[in-house]
Amino acid sequence: MCGRFELSETPLHLVAKSLGLMMDETLCSLDRRRFNIAPGQRFACVRGRRELVMTAAVWGIQGRDGATRINARVEGLESVWLGSPARARALIPADGFVEWNRSTGRRAAPSHLRFAGGVSWLGAVLDLGERDPSRGSCAVVVTCEATGRVAPLHGRMPLMFGSWEHAHHWLHVGSYERATLTRVASTLEVTPISTRINATAHDDPECLNPREDSPQLELFGPVESKGADA
Repeated sequence: MCGRFELSETPLHLVAKSLGLMMDETLCSLDRRRFNIAPGQRFACVRGRRELVMTAAVWGIQGRDGATRINARVEGLESVWLGSPARARALIPADGFVEWNRSTGRRAAPSHLRFAGGVSWLGAVLDLGERDPSRGSCAVVVTCEATGRVAPLHGRMPLMFGSWEHAHHWLHVGSYERATLTRVASTLEVTPISTRINATAHDDPECLNPREDSPQLELFGPVESKGADA
């Protein structure tokens, strides 16, 4: 699953400018360096096919069972998540994300995975059905089977796109190439970090600092909750 991502190096207004999009007041409040974007928090995402729109969203969609989901499996996306006309595919700009590796001991060890080429895109599902204008729509991050440098850390990873061309193709028609996904995942820069990232109240550069007892590594190949993939 994916339980954290960050947009700490690429200003949101430059992302919007590169796509020719305007930022309203709700988005301007998100235009700052963010090191620890967590479930329940607001972030910016892009939706639309021919005409793109950048909008604010809250991470998490409540299911019929009352539990809030933060991830959606790509394998069941069309049948499970996109059955309602109020839902649509979306894209989240991100410089990197975090995965927790439980094979290192009883306590999960977080690692920061940064995109080598700068800002990239995470697949998402946006729910416009019950929008709160002050907070935005609700959204979940789409996940797929892990590959590349994510595989040794976790069995799932966010659906990721290293270029806008591939990201927009997924946004438009809903398809992606596994080989392209593997290439992106194989170039990620992996750094073990401290558990400071676990506390959602923390949102500062220290969240992504290398763990003191482990130098930055080139590894080859979140905390468990109700937010597990659906």
